[in-house]
Amino acid sequence: MKAVNISFVTPYLIVSIITGCGGSESTTHTDKEDNAPVVAITELPVLNQPSLSSKPLKKASRDELLNHIKNGLYWQTSKGPIYVPEALDDIAQPAGDAAVDGNFSKTITQESGVDEADRVKQDANYIYLSQNPDLSSNLENAPAQAFTKVMVKNADDSLQTVSHIELAKHQTDSNQQAYIQGLFLNNNTLAVLSKAYTYYNHLSFDIWQPVQQDFQIDIHDVQTTENPVLADSLKIEGHLLSSRVIDNQLYIVSSFQPYVENLIDYPQSDADKLKNYQDIVALNDSEILPQVTRLDRPPQNLVDTANCYLPEDTDAADGYSAIVTLSRINLTNPEQIESICINSQITGLYATTSSLFLYGTDYQANAFIHQFDIGPDNLTYIASTELDGHFGWGQSQLRFSQQNGLLRVVTTKRVNSTSDNLEHQLWILEPEPQTHQMKVVGTLPNAQNSNPIGKPNEDIYAVRFFNNKAYIVTFLRLDPLYVIDLSEPDNPQYQGELEVSGYSSYLHPLSDKLILGIGQQVDPNLFIAEPFFVDDIAESGVTDTHSTEPEDGIKIALYDVSDPASPKDLGNLYFGQGYTPAEYNYHALTYIKTAENEHRFALPIQSWQQETMNGYWRPDTRLSLISVKQNEEHIWRLSHQADVNIDSTEQHYYIGSYDDRSLINQDSVYYIHGNHIWQTNWNDPSVINGPY
Repeated sequence: MKAVNISFVTPYLIVSIITGCGGSESTTHTDKEDNAPVVAITELPVLNQPSLSSKPLKKASRDELLNHIKNGLYWQTSKGPIYVPEALDDIAQPAGDAAVDGNFSKTITQESGVDEADRVKQDANYIYLSQNPDLSSNLENAPAQAFTKVMVKNADDSLQTVSHIELAKHQTDSNQQAYIQGLFLNNNTLAVLSKAYTYYNHLSFDIWQPVQQDFQIDIHDVQTTENPVLADSLKIEGHLLSSRVIDNQLYIVSSFQPYVENLIDYPQSDADKLKNYQDIVALNDSEILPQVTRLDRPPQNLVDTANCYLPEDTDAADGYSAIVTLSRINLTNPEQIESICINSQITGLYATTSSLFLYGTDYQANAFIHQFDIGPDNLTYIASTELDGHFGWGQSQLRFSQQNGLLRVVTTKRVNSTSDNLEHQLWILEPEPQTHQMKVVGTLPNAQNSNPIGKPNEDIYAVRFFNNKAYIVTFLRLDPLYVIDLSEPDNPQYQGELEVSGYSSYLHPLSDKLILGIGQQVDPNLFIAEPFFVDDIAESGVTDTHSTEPEDGIKIALYDVSDPASPKDLGNLYFGQGYTPAEYNYHALTYIKTAENEHRFALPIQSWQQETMNGYWRPDTRLSLISVKQNEEHIWRLSHQADVNIDSTEQHYYIGSYDDRSLINQDSVYYIHGNHIWQTNWNDPSVINGPY
């Protein structure tokens, strides 16, 4: 390996010329990859401060890539850890396609044909439920280790466990407890994504030193459900950020930061700094790049250095220690795995059946996007762009949509203005593969449509694209729902606006005429609302039943957008002093279309009882069944069917609803709370069976 001379003068790091380092001799290192001697290192490098570039990407040579990562590692030991995101999905991770097949519900996804991981999956006959250690559970037989339970649906709609699928054990596994992050069910293949609990070394008040971390992908053949067969298990170094399944291919986005043992934390002397730098430069490819290990096989590089990208403006004095890897695994033949990497920080993923968009925000609060084509032959880099602002904080992937090769996306920028400190912009972009840039086709606001998106100081709470329309909810004291026409990409324009109380944080299109909104009712006369989070739940004044009169708490709304110029509110349901996890994770919402004139929904709800147990407020958790259907006058109506309430015994009091799910199979309804399932019938929910 040829030595890289890093000797650029910058204001960020002062050069330290070291001769002998207090009596110690300079060291000659050997590149461990090709055994070529490396010039002795006797000087500290002068590096640029790490930054995130939004420039188009370029293929990096091996030397360029490793130098860039090593520079970042050295900066980190000198200046402190660089933030590496541990999860995207956002934690959440999407919503839109309500997959319906044979009258049973599937995981709601953002795009048709793009599946998303969730803790429960079902087909016509079986339910696959991930069961994780739950320290808050008082239920008997709560699992001490993560596993997947497979249950068959009996003729009477009851459940019977037919198998337990445990996580595969690798030789390098420690005694740490594992946690299942999500499941994919694709034909007769079950993919289980898991990780061990993460621990950090606490260095100071606000700094945590990252340690080695990995995640695992177990692929099972479940054609014989009673006896699943492990087809393969891959353990990958780094953090799982996001995942999708498209056309039998599992796409994994993961972040990795090399962990170097025996480095001196925050070295003060030049001698200590030089030792760190020498040790870092001596690292080989396998110590720099994430490793993938299959059962009973030695580890190998997850990605080849020939398949990695750097921003085109990168020079030898730049550095960044974090790697984001995009991997594609064939679920039928897991031996087929393809990976590419970006030496950058990514915070979000938007996926279609043809492209993946990795996005984030740089240190100057500018948004950037990188587009990759997922054709059958190779993962191919297409284009990048930089936009003013950011993509919001929750379910940010819903601000993206691709149609006819064009990307539609919404950003938010903070401005220094007393009258209005938020500016929202809708962009329509076209990739240019020749230049690897995205051309702006249209924007809103624009010269012809100059009105801003939202009233002064209103933030965006929900965005949803559907065909040639964009629906945007902004909120400060009232909720304006904007309908935007995108049929002319170079001239997007407002079509209509509806102002109502409260806000929707998730919009679910039922058709081009109907949209369901899920959010919060807020009294506009009391306060200026901030985005709603679980910790904001009030602990008093709870109403156990729904209401059709405005009441602070959950608000379910039905909107008629058949006339885009004049959207209408068709009715609302309110659940006082509560929240639903569907507000911030649409996987918690269950939807099935049972007929042309009927839609069914189920969503978990949590509120707080006024009575206490052992001196603590106790939560009330239940599954609410809601229908949208036409009456005899062919007018669509929103109605509350019933609540499935399982909090009849003390053992369930301390399990929150943030991870609750539900399933609908014809008229049978299954409610997943904690690690157990309850069953009832849509038409007669008074009888509740379980827990299973």
